[in-house]
Amino acid sequence: MKKLTILAFFVAILSSCNNDDTTTTVTENPTIVGKWEFSKEGTLNSNGQEVMENYINECSTKKDYIQFLESGVYNDYFYGTNCAELVDTGNWTKSGNMLTNVTENETVEILELTATSLKIKAVDGSDVYITQLIKK
Repeated sequence: MKKLTILAFFVAILSSCNNDDTTTTVTENPTIVGKWEFSKEGTLNSNGQEVMENYINECSTKKDYIQFLESGVYNDYFYGTNCAELVDTGNWTKSGNMLTNVTENETVEILELTATSLKIKAVDGSDVYITQLIKK
């Protein structure tokens, strides 16, 4: 599920979704620019509550992360079990609580954005994926 959750935003077909049961938290003047390590991933249960688990990095010595640059470019870094680096690059924009992968024309909802935490929700058909990242 880890690869599907993360790659869902940057590669798969996603659509934005507003769920009235989900609370969006955005602190004053937070920035998405920076390096964000994947921390937790999960979904919503049948009651609409988040069910999150710790993100598991396949490489024991390197952590997967995404870096958002001020220029509107992102670099998504993954390390497989052999710790070989895989990088996906594209363009992004943020408008309100929506984060768009311009390269793939896909959007996710920002559920939380603070100086140290980013939580996003991606919807693919009836599947909902939640990913929490921590700023490094």
